[in-house]
Amino acid sequence: MERDSTRCDTRAGGAHSAPRPPGWWRTPDGRRRSIARRPSLAVLLVLAGCATSILGTDPDTGVDVSVRKGPILPVVQPGQDDTAPVEDARVRIRPLGADGHAEARTDAGGMAGFALVAGTYEVAVLECPGTLALPAPDTAIVTAGERTVLTLVCDTGIR
Repeated sequence: MERDSTRCDTRAGGAHSAPRPPGWWRTPDGRRRSIARRPSLAVLLVLAGCATSILGTDPDTGVDVSVRKGPILPVVQPGQDDTAPVEDARVRIRPLGADGHAEARTDAGGMAGFALVAGTYEVAVLECPGTLALPAPDTAIVTAGERTVLTLVCDTGIR
């Protein structure tokens, strides 16, 4: 495609004197296109290209990440769970010493699952709604035929 950021299309009946902003393109058949017109498709293609190298096909091999927030109570009794699941937290997983990554959002139960090939991965929470601080990234070792469960707790700031 040929970039056309200075000329305006006069075929539609009106002449425009202002140049088109960057990001406009002309297709080979002369139609105008904007990069911003389909950003979700471009983002999906980039993410798919990054993620496919580490994603596995065996649903029994991978990592299940539980994202929780805590503390949630100012006073806690011994043995009482002082955390709650975080919905819509963004989790990234990437192999140690290799390229690629995958991202997912947690469900209402605070869970995000990844089917992966066996290996060692860094798991990080990138966004944790309703909290003040993100947990440090953790390491997950994935063995063929097994699901590794990892819990990461975001800090709410309640003391």
